[in-house]
Amino acid sequence: MNSNQQFGRGIHMHPISVMIKSLILDLDDTIFTPRSIDSKVVKPFFDALRRTNNVLTEENLELAIEEIHRKPFNLVADHFGFSKPMITESLNVFNKIELNMVITPYDDYTYLKDLSLEKFLVTTGIRKFQLAKIESLHITNDFKEIFIDDPMERLGGKKSIFMSILKKYEYAPKELLVIGDSIESEIKAGKELGMHTLMICRDRIAINSDPEIITSFSEIEDRIIDLN
Repeated sequence: MNSNQQFGRGIHMHPISVMIKSLILDLDDTIFTPRSIDSKVVKPFFDALRRTNNVLTEENLELAIEEIHRKPFNLVADHFGFSKPMITESLNVFNKIELNMVITPYDDYTYLKDLSLEKFLVTTGIRKFQLAKIESLHITNDFKEIFIDDPMERLGGKKSIFMSILKKYEYAPKELLVIGDSIESEIKAGKELGMHTLMICRDRIAINSDPEIITSFSEIEDRIIDLN
């Protein structure tokens, strides 16, 4: 096997002994931007939140709705103090929505897809919504296994899922590289378990010399070489 075949795309690659065996990827704001989802798709959900709101000012409710575009629903609900009717009714409405979306991964996803390493997808959010995103993105077959961390199911969070991957596939922590955009979620979980981590910062200027920050999937090859 030549150096172009050994690892991935073969761009400026050198023969190496690969320590990293698998990647664990986040979905939202890592593989694609949730802001590319047509707002009409989830409008009934947000309409239900507004209709049942009995605790927040109009201004704070709109701030909460903006946060839901970036963070898991349960975290926003806890932070803003959604009432039980707000949560129950909005989720009931959400579960009846036909989630037909036309979305695509970030352009640099091709670099990730071409890496000849096993990949796991671990994403947080309402199960129905996350599955619809994955199906619409046509990325299911790119991953060895996909895990949905639905906070409403109280299954233990990403750290628990990472631990199950370690156990099921008999990896050592240092054989896994976690890539995501949230320092408080997947990056924190990976670090606590002794895994390698790369934080992807797409929407802000990153310090390129920081070995734990990337701005594009095209940088992953070089960062993995640096780890070996």
